[in-house]
Amino acid sequence: MIDWYATGAMLAYIHQFHSQVSEMMEEHLSQSPKFQNVSYPITPLPLFLSGEEVDNHQNNVERYVVILEKLCRLYNEHQEIRDYFGLKLEEDKLVRLDCGYNPQIRICRLDGYFDRKDGSLKILENNADSPAGTLFTPRLNGFVSQVIERGLKAQTIQTKSMPLDNPTTFLEQLLATYREYGGTQEQPRLAILQVAGKSNIESQEMAREFTKHGIPTLVADPREFTFTRTGAEINGQPIHFVWNKINTCFWDWNSLQVEHPNLLSEWIEAISERKICHVNSFASRYVAENKRCISFFQEPEYKQFFKEEEHSLLQSLLPWSRKLEPDKQVVYEDKDWNLAELLSDRQADFVLKQPYDIRGDGVTIGRSVDRKTWLDQMSLGMRQGFVVQRYIQPMTYPIISFQRKPLVLPMNVSIDSFMFGGRLVGFGSKASLEDKVNLFKGGQKLGVKIVEAIG
Repeated sequence: MIDWYATGAMLAYIHQFHSQVSEMMEEHLSQSPKFQNVSYPITPLPLFLSGEEVDNHQNNVERYVVILEKLCRLYNEHQEIRDYFGLKLEEDKLVRLDCGYNPQIRICRLDGYFDRKDGSLKILENNADSPAGTLFTPRLNGFVSQVIERGLKAQTIQTKSMPLDNPTTFLEQLLATYREYGGTQEQPRLAILQVAGKSNIESQEMAREFTKHGIPTLVADPREFTFTRTGAEINGQPIHFVWNKINTCFWDWNSLQVEHPNLLSEWIEAISERKICHVNSFASRYVAENKRCISFFQEPEYKQFFKEEEHSLLQSLLPWSRKLEPDKQVVYEDKDWNLAELLSDRQADFVLKQPYDIRGDGVTIGRSVDRKTWLDQMSLGMRQGFVVQRYIQPMTYPIISFQRKPLVLPMNVSIDSFMFGGRLVGFGSKASLEDKVNLFKGGQKLGVKIVEAIG
């Protein structure tokens, strides 16, 4: 899927004209809108993807999101599925609420790696609660495009845009969700939910950007809301829809209710009585987002819920994965194993994941930790129902930086597919020298360009 010809040609151009490119970066950076929640090195070389292979990938991930939607429906219909996910009573109530729109998974980012063994793309997790990058990714891509515009022409590399390259695409999807929900306000008021004192830069930038485009937007804590007989308000101003940017692992009603004991019941009532349009749905946040989702698709006892062609797609896109349970027997590489013995014997082959996490804090990579840490996490995971995945070693990509002279380092690279309303709208990418390719673990973001033709 990586276009190596375009990569090599642009790498050579940047190296040859590094002084001019460096000056161009400084010039455009001073004029560019913000696109960083946390500081990281910026590289002018984007991740180049083959347009032809992107078309095939689009077909696969759009079919995959349909299966995710199906699972959200099946969750409501089958107790055995609800038992597998093991949600708390309050979480289960939220999942079962009618969100008022379809598909339920409106904004999703599928995070993946290119497997170094064969180059195939593997989806490692579904970021379906409130994925970051919906505003900053197109801004970064736009910045990189400006910096390398001359190089693209010099190397006769033709690229094509995707919907995400337009900074208003995300707002348009939020508005489309509100309209499908039945919202009739011409200029509805939007609230971006963040716990007070924990708002990030992207959310603040969204509020400014959306307001500038005619949709009054503010960043607010869920405890600030007042629900009336007919709707929702903050300080007397009506709020018609919300983009919930509180990550699922932090959406802890117990802590939020310390000062507001009726918070959970008020929000359940408000959503069920259609006083507020909530994006994403809680089925998206608690089922599709859950790391157990990817293991559920592969557990033999639930195979009957999906068609053969669905299983075939899931097998091609997902790494081997199972939920941790005591005394569980599994088949791995055509051999029968006790799951605990498999993970103990082959630590370097696997990754343990908590059902919900952020910034990679709930992920334990076997080859990156000592023996005691691994065994302790295994024991905890067996008690709490963690998920194990086969470790996918990511492909490396040349990352160029400017110091006294251009420096090129091969780094592990990820590929993130942004899905709006079930459709692929664009890509993001991260790179790192660490096993965890994560922005908050020393990584950096890359621009992404789709190559349409060369020459």
